[in-house]
Amino acid sequence: MPRQPPSNQRPRTREAPAQVLLRGLSVLESLNARTISSVEQVATDTHLPKATVVRMLALLVTKGYAMRMPARRGYQLGERVLALSVGYRSRDAIVDLARPHLQRFTAEHKWPVAIATLDVDAMRNRSSTLAESPFSSHLDQRRMARRVPLLASATGIAYLAFCPARERDTLLRLLASSRRERARSPRPEGDLDDRLRATAAQGYAPSPTLRDDPVRGFAVPVMVGDRVLACVTLRYFGRALTERQALKRYLEPLRAMAEAISRDYHAQQA
Repeated sequence: MPRQPPSNQRPRTREAPAQVLLRGLSVLESLNARTISSVEQVATDTHLPKATVVRMLALLVTKGYAMRMPARRGYQLGERVLALSVGYRSRDAIVDLARPHLQRFTAEHKWPVAIATLDVDAMRNRSSTLAESPFSSHLDQRRMARRVPLLASATGIAYLAFCPARERDTLLRLLASSRRERARSPRPEGDLDDRLRATAAQGYAPSPTLRDDPVRGFAVPVMVGDRVLACVTLRYFGRALTERQALKRYLEPLRAMAEAISRDYHAQQA
């Protein structure tokens, strides 16, 4: 029968890789909370033993994610942490922040809502509550999974109407020279400048009327300063509501949701 090692010599249990990773991330979050942190402060923030914090900090220092200050003053973030956010753009952050707001809107008002961001020369639908709404069509589900033209969508017109003039001019020149027919046509009815001015004045853009499409909608921008980070849109059945009824009931709640998303984004950046 194999002999058991003495209790004071039992082999150490290896930590699961996931636990090690999460502990390292919690140490990084603690370092991010102040300019210079002591081992004691990091241990307090993370609820980890000091010995564990020291090991984590030493590993982060060797990889460039943390720096040890001279004269035992403490630790601070290293330059390499900047690489962690390179692939995470503001449009990704705004979509992540918007999802709970979209879900609450549909839970209260039942109609599906969605958020779209600019994708070069079109708008890309990034998230929606179609799966959570009792009033969603198969046509809408297919539409929400793709890019939609700037000039032939409520989100595109809303984006163009509220973005800075220099950005709008650049986008329109890009569309004029684009070989993508879906980006260039169909064009909105009437003069585009008049439509954009009307959209800016009324604060929303209605969806274009398409043949054999029972779904209607309107979009409002999510603004941060003078920038449009995204547009949110509400979709409803034209046979259930007139445009006037839909606007009267849901335009202000949709605007309030867009403003709440903007506030959350601003708070996160601050």
